[in-house]
Amino acid sequence: MKTIQDLPFLKEFLGDSVFVFKADQRYPLAVAYQNEAAFPLPTQEEQLLEKIIEAIQLSLSSIKLMNYAAPGFAEMLASPGDIPAPVLLAFGVRPSFLPEEAPLYQVLLYPETQVLLADSLSVLSQTPL
Repeated sequence: MKTIQDLPFLKEFLGDSVFVFKADQRYPLAVAYQNEAAFPLPTQEEQLLEKIIEAIQLSLSSIKLMNYAAPGFAEMLASPGDIPAPVLLAFGVRPSFLPEEAPLYQVLLYPETQVLLADSLSVLSQTPL
């Protein structure tokens, strides 16, 4: 399986673009993370994310990846209904609709989606198993 960072045409094509969600486009899972470098994710973080996604029998190409560092993404997810999937895994980011005291590693239920907050991919990729 080729990793995201091995697709140079995507880097060139996407650049620093802001993406707009299509209201009718849904994914089985949305993953939010923060990477100031924008693209690509550091290798260890990308490999960890691939393992997590593969463990639930999905692929990176079948889910919605959202980098909170990209301009406009944080504002796009102002309510649970804005999430383009029934499940959101948030690594090191907290969507603005969540209360500050929302706990990590507990499923938060909303009518439109379920949210699971976790440590950042950077922290998790450094944590020994």
